[in-house]
Amino acid sequence: MMKYCPGYDFRLIQVLILCQSAWLLAWLISCCQAFNNRLQVIARFTNHGSLAAANRGVAEYELSE
Repeated sequence: MMKYCPGYDFRLIQVLILCQSAWLLAWLISCCQAFNNRLQVIARFTNHGSLAAANRGVAEYELSE
């Protein structure tokens, strides 16, 4: 997506638009990784027994971040 803004260098606007897309992509990847890490912690603790242990593991993991 390219926009024209009078008074600004067109290349600068192009770069800013590309950077905005890159930041959005990085944010989405970060969210997916955090969700995956949470699932791994839950899986690790549910393999050892109870759901309560899994919830404690998630809470400890979130506090350590």
